[in-house]
Amino acid sequence: MITWKEAQDKVGIKPKIPEAIYNYYAYKSGTCITCETREIAQSYSKQIERFCVNQDEIDKAIELTKNHEIQAVKIWMDALKEEYEELVRYGIFDIVYSKAYEEQHAYGYDAIANKMINLELFVLDIINAHQKKLYGEILY
Repeated sequence: MITWKEAQDKVGIKPKIPEAIYNYYAYKSGTCITCETREIAQSYSKQIERFCVNQDEIDKAIELTKNHEIQAVKIWMDALKEEYEELVRYGIFDIVYSKAYEEQHAYGYDAIANKMINLELFVLDIINAHQKKLYGEILY
């Protein structure tokens, strides 16, 4: 099983979201001027408007970050399914993962993976007991 950090590392460097740069419009007597600081704009007029001059750059970085995360989640999830191939074979991986996610998602992907360990043992014990009851023996 790989950690969340290892999955992210396989995708590559996570894009850095740039800090927003703001300018200000100041309106007075039907005219508008562009100012680099709020103070300058307020010294011209009380009617000002702030706007982000690098919003396109920020949006692009956010989109790249989302794509990075999607790729890392896929790598991590594929590794998790490989690790728990027995649950996949029984068709219950999604149920067990959902329970682990429900209980641990606030603590991150590695916490979910750790919870899967406990849940896998519990679920396989149930399957084992059921098979033993039905067939008198363990089939796996």
